[in-house]
Amino acid sequence: MQKKSSKSLFINVRSLTFCAMLVSLSVILGWVGRTYFTFGGGISAVRITFENLPVIASGFIFGPVVGGIVGIICDLVSCLVAPQPSINPFITLGTGLVGAISGFLFRYAFKGKKKLLPIISSVLISHIAGSVLVKTFGFYVYYSYPFLATAILRLAIYMGIGSAESFLLYSVFKNKTLVSLIDKLHERKGRK
Repeated sequence: MQKKSSKSLFINVRSLTFCAMLVSLSVILGWVGRTYFTFGGGISAVRITFENLPVIASGFIFGPVVGGIVGIICDLVSCLVAPQPSINPFITLGTGLVGAISGFLFRYAFKGKKKLLPIISSVLISHIAGSVLVKTFGFYVYYSYPFLATAILRLAIYMGIGSAESFLLYSVFKNKTLVSLIDKLHERKGRK
């Protein structure tokens, strides 16, 4: 019995460590996007970033609850390391929803099928809900951006970013070595 609980603890620590790495990767990708790939200012600002890719990956790998938690932590840590730290709860909620919705759709609606269409659908629907609707509402409430114009611009941006993220995730799922490493995160004693 003692051996099983230590094995379970190891699995939890291993998964927690992997999630922490995904959070770190998201924060770094967000910083790179903010620093080098932001064009324009105000409502017409366009930022190309893949900071949501690790959040979506956490939802795919661990499910909607962990995906949502990782998304929230990513946004909070990004806010803390930003040059002018400020937390917008709608932006934080939107990032959490990206992880939760993508994880839910991928795991339960599409039954974890590692095919391109389920991956694209999970990513794009989660971006429409979290990155476009909820975050745009946050920009509207906190910064008085016009909702419709901002939503249309963000929809166009996130359809492109989401498509690229989908192809990257699809490529990861086609790599047998990476898939076996991901599967090891879920190993439990007595399960094959």
